[in-house]
Amino acid sequence: VHQIPNDGAKQWVYEYVRRKSSGLNYQPQWSSTLTSDSFSIIPEEKQQVHSIDDQWDRVSITMPNETESKLFILVTVEFD
Repeated sequence: VHQIPNDGAKQWVYEYVRRKSSGLNYQPQWSSTLTSDSFSIIPEEKQQVHSIDDQWDRVSITMPNETESKLFILVTVEFD
């Protein structure tokens, strides 16, 4: 996780790797607190997928840092 400037505002960038064609579903979620019911699904349009090789992708998520000084991200992984 790191921050990047964007026209004077900062954005959070989170990256994770995921296995291709594995039958696993990856669902990134975010919250400004650690309360379990406060996490929201991160929409696909905020996710950029970059192929690493024939087995792995790197997913980058960019989130605006408008008012929150804290950002928590979790990725749930489920098998189909």
